[in-house]
Formats: sequence, C-alpha cells, structure tokens
Amino acid sequence: MRIVSLVPVAPTEPLYVIEKSYKSLKALETNGFTHSVYYIIDVDGSETNDKKLNELMAKGVKIISRKPRGKRAGAINDALDNIGECDYIAIFDVDSRPEKNFLKACLRAMEGENVFIVSSPRAVSNGSEKWLTRIVALEYEVIGYLYKKFSGGFLQFNGLIGLIRFDLLKKFRLNEERICEDVDFTTRMYLQGYRAELTSETLIREQAPVNIFDLISQRVRWYSGALEAIRYCWKFFKGPMPIRTKIQWIAAMVLPFIIIVFFPLNLLSPILTFKKTRKLGEALKLTCGLAIHTIILQVSALVAIFNLVSGKKIVWKPPERSKA
Repeated sequence: MRIVSLVPVAPTEPLYVIEKSYKSLKALETNGFTHSVYYIIDVDGSETNDKKLNELMAKGVKIISRKPRGKRAGAINDALDNIGECDYIAIFDVDSRPEKNFLKACLRAMEGENVFIVSSPRAVSNGSEKWLTRIVALEYEVIGYLYKKFSGGFLQFNGLIGLIRFDLLKKFRLNEERICEDVDFTTRMYLQGYRAELTSETLIREQAPVNIFDLISQRVRWYSGALEAIRYCWKFFKGPMPIRTKIQWIAAMVLPFIIIVFFPLNLLSPILTFKKTRKLGEALKLTCGLAIHTIILQVSALVAIFNLVSGKKIVWKPPERSKA
C-alpha cells in the first residue's frame, strides 16, 4: 500500500514553517505501508524563493515546483499528475501538525462503506500565544464536540485535510474555479453517494490566525465557499443522502450567515470558561472574547455576501505565521 502526502506551499511561506512541517510529517507512523511526502511549491522566480527551494532539496525534501495556477486546487491537481499511482492521498496545510498515528487511525476508519475521506478533530497549536488564538482554540473545541456528536451526517473538513481515496480524487479532481475547492469537492462526493468519516483516535493541530485581519480574511473566504456551494442546493435535496445528512449540509452552509442569533449563548460562557480555566479573570476575558468573536464572524459573513452581490473577487493574502 502506498500513501502520498501533499502539502501546497505559497512562495511567501517562511522556510522554518516548511521545515517544521517536514519534520512532523516524516515522523508519522507507517507500519504496513510506504509513505512519501511532496511539497507543491509555487515559484515566483525570486532569488529568495530559489534559495529556499535549494535548501529544501538539499535536505531531501521532495519538491514539485510550479508556476502559480488555479490556487490550492491547481497545486493539488498538478501534483496528482506527477506522483504516479498510489492508494491514498493525505492532504495537509504547511501548518498542519498531525499526531504520529494520524495515517494509521485514518486508514482504519477508511474501511467503512463508501468513505471517500477520513479526518480527525482539530486543535489550535498556538492557542496559548495571544488573546485571539485562545478564542479560536475555544471555537475549535466547540466544533470538535459538534463533529463528534453529529458525525453520522454531513462532514466538511476545511482544506480537505485528511486521508482521501486516490482514485476518487484523480477521477473527480478539484475545481480550480471555486473559492473553496474543499466545500465544492465534498458536496460533489456526497452527491455521488460517498461520505466522509471522522476518527477520534487521533488529532491534528494547526495555527489559528494571529491577528484580526487574517481572521476576517480567512472567514470571508470560507463563507464565500459556502455561498458558492448553495448552487448544489436542489441537487442535494434530491440526492441519495439520508435526511439527516441533508439537514446538516444545509446547516453547515447557512448557519454561518446568521451566527449572530447565537449571541445570547455568550451568557453561558462565564460558566464554561471558568470550568476550563479555574481563573475568574481569565474566564471573563474569554467571555468577552467570545462575544467579540461572534460579531467578527457575523461581519465576515456579511462581507462575503456583499462580495458576491457586488462581484468582487476574493484575493488570498498570506497570513502572518506564529513561531509555534
């Protein structure tokens, strides 16, 4: 059995982030199968970029270099044409830090019927760094709880981070015209009768945005992807999925745009945050942060709607990276 891990990398990505990623992925347990790691790096012709590529190759890192085309979806599609045949593709972001048993745990869960992707709950690797990252870390905990509770329906793993069947990814490809190729691909797979699976046997960590501007940019992009996916609404209603799956798909696409209706739930935050921190001052700070975070998410949703109505294109901007 052969598994290939793919990591799309922007030209602006710092070398130390790629090196940490490589160290993390090479440490993954691979008993019973072979594992290769490829970094798909967009090159801009700059001297800095060329130096970075040379340093990585000197350390034995497998590189697929290419001129930017089709954003992240284009990078993965290009890689599929350059890695040969394999059984599964594992996709990671450059800040993904999976636990060592990630691939093995996902393989076990892949044995279910008609599973096209398996992933795990996520956590924030830089959650103790700043006030903002602590708030996002709490949000991840809530999402992780909801995933575990409702994993029998529709599951959407941002970035398609997880283990994916190579044959399906090769056949259906990623749509390079979509803002969020992950939402589009996942929805199309469900329409084909496949499903996603969550394993609680492992965990993957990733960086939270370290400033508000990066957070808004990230969420506007995510919500714009949900707006694009609504085009599948009628097909999804008529699709082969159970009614529970259809309801959860609608919830995943719609709820982000009315997140403000959950604002009163912040009144419960002091109880939950104090239980977590056992420090009253910290609990109050996190409570205020969650309230502000709710407003930021609602503003991001409104910006995504405005961009759609006005025809404004989403421009990806490289996020500030944490040292974590």
